[in-house]
Amino acid sequence: MLLQSIMFYYFFKYIINKEKVDLKNYIILGLLIFLIGTTKTIGYSIILAVLVYFVFDRKWKGIAITLVSFFGFYFILKLIKTHVFGVGSVQFESQLNTLLRINPYDASEGLETFSGFLKRFFDNSKLYLSKHLLNFLGLKSDIKATSLFFTFIIYIIFFVSVFFSFKKNKYLFFTGLYLLIICGATFFMLQTRWDQDRLILVYLPLILLFLLSGIYYLGKINSLKFIKVLLPILFIIIFFTNLNVTTKKVKANDEYLMQNLAGNKFYGMTPDWINYIKMSQWAAENVSEDVEIACRKPSISFVYAKRKFTGIYRIESENPDTLIANLKKRNVHYVIMGSLRKYPNQKTQYTINTVQRYLYYIQTKYPQAIVTVNRIGVDEIAYLFKIDYDKAK
Repeated sequence: MLLQSIMFYYFFKYIINKEKVDLKNYIILGLLIFLIGTTKTIGYSIILAVLVYFVFDRKWKGIAITLVSFFGFYFILKLIKTHVFGVGSVQFESQLNTLLRINPYDASEGLETFSGFLKRFFDNSKLYLSKHLLNFLGLKSDIKATSLFFTFIIYIIFFVSVFFSFKKNKYLFFTGLYLLIICGATFFMLQTRWDQDRLILVYLPLILLFLLSGIYYLGKINSLKFIKVLLPILFIIIFFTNLNVTTKKVKANDEYLMQNLAGNKFYGMTPDWINYIKMSQWAAENVSEDVEIACRKPSISFVYAKRKFTGIYRIESENPDTLIANLKKRNVHYVIMGSLRKYPNQKTQYTINTVQRYLYYIQTKYPQAIVTVNRIGVDEIAYLFKIDYDKAK
């Protein structure tokens, strides 16, 4: 969100308002787009939004400089990663391979078809616009169901805003292009089973601004002037619904806070987190400081166990040798595998299984290399494994 805000500020101040194409300004623009892409892979699609805007604005020289700048910084990073750290583009390729599959966790099911991607876009639109977006605004509280009707209405308002902003407001027009491309890429590529509100949370301020501008412009039409009244009413409704949700959340968590302050650090936690934290504490006390312990949530482990942990955030490759070499390079000799819920408020068959899949790929070739050291819990168990590198040769 920080880099996104900086990019918008810079684009509005030094690009949109300048008729003359300044070499320095467009080089910095390419750098900002590149930086956003390094923090969130979908952010690379911003380059398309910028180029489309330049086409409408007929800034052909700006297109060339921005592209050269963007790809220049991209290849500089690639060279550094390849020749200094020896990782190349494994992470990006792994993410792309996962996105292209029908089942992200089972390559044997094959690659997604074009119609499959269209279905993803349709289903994700309903998930993120009619469920998560309305939850963010407080208009529907913690809903689980999606609505084709609300999705359709939101898209209508969005394209109305695109139409009017193209004629009346270049700042809003660029914002619309940005949202159309980055949210469109998100809906088109992401697996619907992931269904996580955080994936569009960073765009919420822009989405809200753009949708409200669409309602504002509709109210400027003589036959639809009554809509002007709806805008302040909508502001009031959103304010009080959010205040109501916040008040309920505060009351619901007040007891947890008091218990935590009294020293009951596990009060209010679900079994998956209790077992994970207890395992982090046990590992911190019983594993030598000379080696690293890897886990999915190293910052949480550090807070409760007062020891540095290293993170396993993604699967860099499905090659067992690559994965175990990466662990050895980081001096990882132990790995914590929890059963952390994908949906925190309810126990389902879905868990955050990054570590589980990481170890699974290693085990397919080196089953003796992963040794169980400890387990905590009867249900939603947390495990501590030792990596025996002598058995992985």
